[in-house]
Amino acid sequence: MAEPELVPFPEPEPSGQLVPPPRKPPTAIGLREPGRGRSPHGRPIPQRVSRLTRISRIMLGSMLLAGGAGLALVSPVGFVAGVAAIAAGTRVIGKTIARAA
Repeated sequence: MAEPELVPFPEPEPSGQLVPPPRKPPTAIGLREPGRGRSPHGRPIPQRVSRLTRISRIMLGSMLLAGGAGLALVSPVGFVAGVAAIAAGTRVIGKTIARAA
């Protein structure tokens, strides 16, 4: 069998110093003057709550309602703690529904 003829690789020509690729222009991050944040008078941007978060908050409120009702039936001291738990559960559910609307 005849061996294939090897083609020599061309020698790279010395070109001197490598030139880095051009940089992207700076973005707005880091260009703000220190000490000048958002206006304290404006309302903050409300965060969008996911469906899973809404469901979990409603479940937490329901557990507080049920636990508070059970605790309120145990003793006079439990009645006070139960009413507080029921109030907390109602508040959690109310805030969740109001935020979703």
